Amino acid sequence: VVDMYDVLGFDYNRELHWIDHVPGQSNKERRSLIKLHFIVYPKGWHRYGKLCASFNTGYNTWARNNFLRTLRPKNFYEHVLAWWIWVTTWSNAMWEMYFGWSNLVYIGAAYALGSTPFLILTSFRHYCIYMATFAYRQPPVAHGTLMRDSKLYKTIALMHLSKRLLPLVQLPRDIPGLALAAVGFSITILATMQLGMVRTYFGSELGFVKPQWISGFPYNTIPHPMIVGQLFAYSSILMWWRDEMPIETAALVCGHMACYTAHMVQEMLTSSY
Repeated sequence: VVDMYDVLGFDYNRELHWIDHVPGQSNKERRSLIKLHFIVYPKGWHRYGKLCASFNTGYNTWARNNFLRTLRPKNFYEHVLAWWIWVTTWSNAMWEMYFGWSNLVYIGAAYALGSTPFLILTSFRHYCIYMATFAYRQPPVAHGTLMRDSKLYKTIALMHLSKRLLPLVQLPRDIPGLALAAVGFSITILATMQLGMVRTYFGSELGFVKPQWISGFPYNTIPHPMIVGQLFAYSSILMWWRDEMPIETAALVCGHMACYTAHMVQEMLTSSY
């Protein structure tokens, strides 16, 4: 909560922000809020900086004028404009919160390069995010963006694996293999439940929550259970479907295991706790 005389700085174009009332509190005196818009650009890139400043100034002026007209709409057009501004603002916020425009550009560019680059660039991106964030902790990163991007690329990676592994499954023959994989993934899920989402994505290391000793299962039994569970699941998949699995799929699974192992070693060598 921003209080009197506080200063808050953020990226207006890329960081979601709301101005809202504090529940249960009211202003006892006149409130004044000063908003200063400024632009930062690389040294020597004056034309680029002026161009960005011009675009932002034009957009902000247009958006502010439309917003003022919708505070007390007087006719049908202004009512429609009010709803349009609300819908576009909400839609953009939801998109940025759960997907991100930068991710759309990255995924689109990766797809344009062809099937193999797309597979590689979207299967292992979340590991790069994990390891880069764990190594680069100061100044603090945008934790919401970290969790959004990690979940997004993890989901895409699992979709790639599912597309290649599910056609290999034959029931009831493969029930034991599925059970072994489920055990490994269940260990990871239980570990995530013990930590919570914020701590799972380095909330303690990055200073967003206080460090806390986790003693519940599987942490009281298995070291590094979140990664060990994944390694057990992928090892089970490789072992059970080794005869039917194409070499490319086996390489993809081994790539995931190698990335998880590298990140586990990173945590063991450089963790703060």
